Amino acid sequence: MAKILVLYYSRTGHTKTMATTIFDELKTCNAEADLINLKDLYYNTLPEYDAFIIGSPNYFGSMTGEMKSFFDKSVMHYKKLNGKLATAFTSEGIIGGGGDTVLLDILKACMVHLIFQQKEALILL
Repeated sequence: MAKILVLYYSRTGHTKTMATTIFDELKTCNAEADLINLKDLYYNTLPEYDAFIIGSPNYFGSMTGEMKSFFDKSVMHYKKLNGKLATAFTSEGIIGGGGDTVLLDILKACMVHLIFQQKEALILL
């Protein structure tokens, strides 16, 4: 069974609520999943996961600086995450506030890890 990481960063609690809902749904499907706040992440555990669901609030059309820092630090596992699956979610205060570009930011960063060297990997949106 695939091991899934639901990783999120939340300042106001809205993105945490979304992450918890996703995690709860995974559990109803008997998926092996962990729900981790970015602040509590141990970077050395990343290669243990088969799939990543990553969430960040929308701050001016981009992921938060904390989430960007996660991707910068995760380079220690470059090429160790080839072939893994990833998807993204975001929260925003207004409709049309740039949430689509946040998703693209997260997925673009995932692509560097997940499919740069592996043609068969799939990024889900």
